[in-house]
Amino acid sequence: MGDHPTGRVIFTADHRVAFVLTGEGRKSGKTDAEKAELLNTLVAYTGIEQIHGNEWCTQVEAAWNPEWVGTVQCREFRLEGDRLEVLTPWRQMPNWPGTTRSIITFVQDK
Repeated sequence: MGDHPTGRVIFTADHRVAFVLTGEGRKSGKTDAEKAELLNTLVAYTGIEQIHGNEWCTQVEAAWNPEWVGTVQCREFRLEGDRLEVLTPWRQMPNWPGTTRSIITFVQDK
């Protein structure tokens, strides 16, 4: 996703979460192949979240990857001031080769 991906995570009072992350330097696709390639620089899902200690788990209701719908996706996190640091488990992502782990830092809007 590059050194400077763009994204947002939104938690609501009724325990819903919306997560979107896009890779650095994305450009519009013109051909079907270019448009399909854009999926390799996108992660997005939404659902109902629960927090247990330093882990947030989402019961996924909709996602960029249909295989995630109906699953529970869990992430470790650390909240320090206005920064949310998120660490995914090691996993095989459908849009990246090999086994990967993401470390993502979000900064709260002011």
